[in-house]
Amino acid sequence: MDLYPDPLGIVEEFYAEFDYPESVAPFVRYMPPEDGVGGGNERLYEN
Repeated sequence: MDLYPDPLGIVEEFYAEFDYPESVAPFVRYMPPEDGVGGGNERLYEN
């Protein structure tokens, strides 16, 4: 059983709640990836 059906959605909520910290931006789905870095959910869950 998954405790959080949309864990990245929760990350986005915290991102907004804590005034958009730069350290969290790479985990936010709607933010563009850094130059030279691939994106997508697979990349986010890779590490």
